[in-house]
Amino acid sequence: AVVITIQQVRDFIPNNLPDSVIQQFIDFVDQADVCLDLNVVPDPTQTMLKLYTVAHMITTQQGGSVSSETDMDGASVSYNNSKIGTGFTGTEYGTMAYSMDTYGCMGALFTKKINRLMIRI
Repeated sequence: AVVITIQQVRDFIPNNLPDSVIQQFIDFVDQADVCLDLNVVPDPTQTMLKLYTVAHMITTQQGGSVSSETDMDGASVSYNNSKIGTGFTGTEYGTMAYSMDTYGCMGALFTKKINRLMIRI
């Protein structure tokens, strides 16, 4: 499975989140590794799927990517609002990941399913 880094995420979507939060998002998307590997998803595609999915999570966390910053006592941050709805396709990043996610590996991370254990007697 492909491993993405905090720096790759920051290069992909500029943001002000602490490294620890970005790492938690990376750890979350890494749950799709088994699905990605079992379906022999190529490494470059895995990288893009993970980056777009983490960017989706960042966008929902902070409201978009940073479009401008001001300082010198006039501290302000403006965001590009990439939200277009709710759920995995609720951001431009999530929509892109969804469109590339042939096997539903990333989308499955955002669905709520009740796992049932069936025992035959």
